[in-house]
Amino acid sequence: MLLEYVGLSQINGSLVILDGVKNASYDEMVVLRLDDGSQRIGRIVMIEGEKCVIQVFEGTTGFSLSNTRTTLTGHPMQVDLSPELLGRTLDREGTTIAAEDLYDSSAEKGNVLRGPIIAMLQKKLVVNTTSMLFDLLGKVGNKEAIQEAAAYLGGALFKLYRQLYRAGGNEEKYMAVDSCAFNSGAVDADLHLSEAKYAAALEEAAKDGASFPDLGHDAMNAAYPGVHQSALQVFHAASERVNTSLGKK
Repeated sequence: MLLEYVGLSQINGSLVILDGVKNASYDEMVVLRLDDGSQRIGRIVMIEGEKCVIQVFEGTTGFSLSNTRTTLTGHPMQVDLSPELLGRTLDREGTTIAAEDLYDSSAEKGNVLRGPIIAMLQKKLVVNTTSMLFDLLGKVGNKEAIQEAAAYLGGALFKLYRQLYRAGGNEEKYMAVDSCAFNSGAVDADLHLSEAKYAAALEEAAKDGASFPDLGHDAMNAAYPGVHQSALQVFHAASERVNTSLGKK
């Protein structure tokens, strides 16, 4: 019999805390129902006695400390498998999504980053370069290389966000990667592994005769007008930092 708990003791970003819970399990999936009848999916990421910390996958906007109803499912995340899933992407609830369903902030009309001009400039340089990189990888067609490139960039973004989160005085104990592992270089190790897998996947693709796009200056300017210039600025800045560190002019 599934028990329903009414109310929450705390809401902190995408995390909520539920008190008085019995027989809960780590990684157990939960269903949270809001006042308006809508529901969100979450999972238990920490248990302390009868207190559970739940990560809500779609955010906690609209949650109420007094009326949110939480049901523990009694099982971890489950996904039914079939041949139709090959090549598909799943969201956090296990629902298949297509690439065109993903939110693209670069396509927003009048997309302007609030804050200093330098933040807006750096955002555009990085977004343009990342877009170009994945378009090129798409032309090569090696899925593992694409996945490892995404894993590497995702890890780097996680590191930067975690440092911002820490500097803002937020409680890191609610993070899935604990402070000890983070401070000891666990994310750096994951980055190095993703980079190695990325390089190996591209090398294997070349051996298999994959068609690589022309990366010459003229060809890139023709294929990516404007965007290629952003990439050159990013690469030049990185080269300058490296050469300066090495004592080269």
